[in-house]
Amino acid sequence: MRKSQKNDSKLSRFTYYKYSGIIVFLPIVLFAVGMYIYIDDQNEFYSAWSCETINKYLLNEDVPDNIPYHNTITEKQHDKLHIIYEECDKVEFLSMTPYA
Repeated sequence: MRKSQKNDSKLSRFTYYKYSGIIVFLPIVLFAVGMYIYIDDQNEFYSAWSCETINKYLLNEDVPDNIPYHNTITEKQHDKLHIIYEECDKVEFLSMTPYA
């Protein structure tokens, strides 16, 4: 059974009802923003690139000025890049059809 609020002060009743939405949703919003920042930080600059763009990047063709060259990225980034490249290579190989 719920406790009667007749004995509570007007200030505590006002705070309980008026700010309950902020009290509930503020931590949820802060958590969501934190997760977005964490996930975005985990992505590399080439994560959203197409297979064709990754191929050009590996050959150092048309690399923008603000992007580091292929031979200057860290080992971790290099491994992730080549995993994506291998997936692109598999998809390209599977999509090829034999000609009769």
